[in-house]
Amino acid sequence: RKQVLLERGVFFGPTEVQNDVLFHWHSIMISERVAFYAGGAICTHRRSAERHVLTNLHTAARMHLFDAVNQTFRVLKREGFFGIAEYVPVWSSFVTHLYTFFSSSVPNELQDEFRRRWAATLEATIAAQKEATAHTMQWHSRANIMRRQ
Repeated sequence: RKQVLLERGVFFGPTEVQNDVLFHWHSIMISERVAFYAGGAICTHRRSAERHVLTNLHTAARMHLFDAVNQTFRVLKREGFFGIAEYVPVWSSFVTHLYTFFSSSVPNELQDEFRRRWAATLEATIAAQKEATAHTMQWHSRANIMRRQ
């Protein structure tokens, strides 16, 4: 299993926060079989308010969250993720949950930029889904033409 990860270039991202996002989503994408469970939590993340951990960062470094998500987005797009209709809502839900969870950790002076970048991420997801759908339709059209000849 490790060999597949190495061959496909699956790694943790370089960001200070959420560096595991890239690894987890890229791993999902290269898997042979994937099912998303919508029946509730299978694993939870415990947040400790007393300890100094990255989850508790309330500084401008929290904005690196966008770098982590954008890097993951680019890898998923390259892998064809957004061409799988069932995956797009899962990604959108994840991003919305992530941004909602950490929005209060962003300093007040960066909140406008945070909201702007959040909206841009969602717009990029919609655009990627449309592009993948158009590409799939174009591919099917070419296949139909080839069959007719």
